[in-house]
Amino acid sequence: MDDRRASRNNSSSEVSNTLFPALKSLVLSKMPNLREWMDAQAESRRESNEDVKVFPILEDLTIKKCYRLVNAPSNFPSLKSLKIQKIDKLQPVKKICSNATNLSAVWIKGMADLTHVQDVLNGLNLQSLILEKCPELVDIHGGGTSLRALSILECENIRKLPKDLHQLQNLDSLVIGGCHNLETIPISSGQKGLTSLKDLRIGYCNGLTSLPVEMLEARSSLLSLMVCKCPNLVSFPIDLRQMPSLVSLALFGCPKLTTIPKGLDQVSSLSMLHVGPFLDSHTENEWLSALASSSVQRLSLVGQPQSDSLPVQLQYLTSLTALGLHGFGVEVLPDWLANLASLEELRLDGCEKLQHLPSTAAMRRLTKLKFLGSFGCSLLEKNFTPGATSEWPKIFNISHIQFEDKPIGAY
Repeated sequence: MDDRRASRNNSSSEVSNTLFPALKSLVLSKMPNLREWMDAQAESRRESNEDVKVFPILEDLTIKKCYRLVNAPSNFPSLKSLKIQKIDKLQPVKKICSNATNLSAVWIKGMADLTHVQDVLNGLNLQSLILEKCPELVDIHGGGTSLRALSILECENIRKLPKDLHQLQNLDSLVIGGCHNLETIPISSGQKGLTSLKDLRIGYCNGLTSLPVEMLEARSSLLSLMVCKCPNLVSFPIDLRQMPSLVSLALFGCPKLTTIPKGLDQVSSLSMLHVGPFLDSHTENEWLSALASSSVQRLSLVGQPQSDSLPVQLQYLTSLTALGLHGFGVEVLPDWLANLASLEELRLDGCEKLQHLPSTAAMRRLTKLKFLGSFGCSLLEKNFTPGATSEWPKIFNISHIQFEDKPIGAY
């Protein structure tokens, strides 16, 4: 009896010395005047020499819009995910990370004082790291070599990525966006790093002029590749034959690129393509000619406002099941679109001059068309009022129609 009573007393004592024993997720949000988050464990040890446990099983911690926070606890033994948004000072985040040995995912957004990741993460070995809107960030070292996902977004002061980027042998996903001063992605000659990469996205990097050959060679694991809105990119050494698993390719908004990827018509896995605009007819002809014998089924084609017609080679892509037309200056879609007999989806985006679809007879030939979407095509959308114009009979038998973000019904 005494042993059981002693056991219950010990258990009761342990519970009484634990704060938030069951808490797994904590969010501190919109506390603009919060400056001190006291370390209860350290305070209790100092005042009463008692060992009080705090947040023993906390796994997810989010702190956002606590601009003035300068201090935080340093003992989170079970913490796995940390999200920081709009905290100016490094010290509280550094303390949280200091003993978080189980931490695997960190997202830091809007930290004005962050210049070197190492100053905060203290050599942790993460699996996921997102750095967003940190205007003074210059060095991303510090996430460890076990990273599986790395995103660097809108960090204006980043000029180059680390030379040892190739050492991230487990990296599945690399996303770089809105880093306008990024000039280079260095990978040493002869290095074959990033061999596990499945998803690579680079966009809105005005200073980027080239991508290293080594970064894109022999990427047998790559499933998705996007390079967009890099207006000064002139070199893109890509051979799709070295990417046998590639499913999705997006290469648009890079006007200085005038060559198409090698092997576009030889990769049987490639089914989705987003490309354009073309600044000359030669490049346009090369792309569309290669597509005619490719495995691509879903195509998004970007045009220019002065493009008052669609490229006629488009009519020969008869295996397409989905077609998106973006930013063309055409007023009427041609009847030869009916040649795309396999088409199930048609999306029209930002075609501000567009007023009419192909003729009723041509639309009737698109017997598999199930979805029509119009986004930012205001003149066309005005003509779709039932009974108002001849456009309504062209679409009434399409099962799903959507204007802007509003579906107008299923018929």
